[in-house]
Amino acid sequence: MSELFIKDIRRVALENNDTKRFSKHLLREGRYSFSLPEGWDVESINNFNSDIDVNFNNNNNIYGNISIIDGDLESFCENITKEKDSTEIFDEGSYRWNVITLRDGQHINKYYLRKYSEGKILILKFSYYNNKEKDSIKTVFDSIAISFS
Repeated sequence: MSELFIKDIRRVALENNDTKRFSKHLLREGRYSFSLPEGWDVESINNFNSDIDVNFNNNNNIYGNISIIDGDLESFCENITKEKDSTEIFDEGSYRWNVITLRDGQHINKYYLRKYSEGKILILKFSYYNNKEKDSIKTVFDSIAISFS
């Protein structure tokens, strides 16, 4: 019963953000994939410092980036923020995400980070204006993060 309730809340949160369906995107000849809400734009960028580096946006007020880089997760998290209270843990399936939220005046940067493979980190960064934040946007970001494979 609780699983049905959670699915209903998730559906309402997605609809609250004008998100009804997700589109799957393939990178590097299908080696990587992730899903974004329909209507969002994606631009693949080749970067020699990372396995992938992809920018995306919702054509309105949310801009994002997905990258895989060499490094240590704990050190990378500490470089982003020294404040432990800005970091939360998000467990989904077999993955544990470190979610860091940084507020800088009018902007919010939200980082989803997890170990990807030996010595590599998967980073999803979402940037948006402080006055455009909805509590339910976290559900959209969570959905994008867990779709990466």
